[in-house]
Amino acid sequence: MQRTAYKYLLVFLFGSIGLSLSSLTYAQNPEMERYQAALIELKNTQKQLVEKLTDEDKENFITSQRHWNRFKNSDCLNLGVNPLYCLESRTKERIQHLKDFLKNLSTEKST
Repeated sequence: MQRTAYKYLLVFLFGSIGLSLSSLTYAQNPEMERYQAALIELKNTQKQLVEKLTDEDKENFITSQRHWNRFKNSDCLNLGVNPLYCLESRTKERIQHLKDFLKNLSTEKST
């Protein structure tokens, strides 16, 4: 029963922003493909960064990524713009931020 309630809640949330669960899962439109490509790039950038962090910093980074992901999802669902465009844009911003951090981290270690 509780599982069904969650399913209806998700349908309501995505339906209210013009998306259905099936469109998120199975859609292969250009917006979804760009967002999926951004997610892959984000994952690769995260891997590169984690390899260079200490154990304590890795834990902090993982926690910060979880918080960022929650913020991104909430922000994009509440802005009133195309959610896929927003998700792609926020993800690309995060990628650039992490790449800049990675570059600075590499520069600090080499000096």
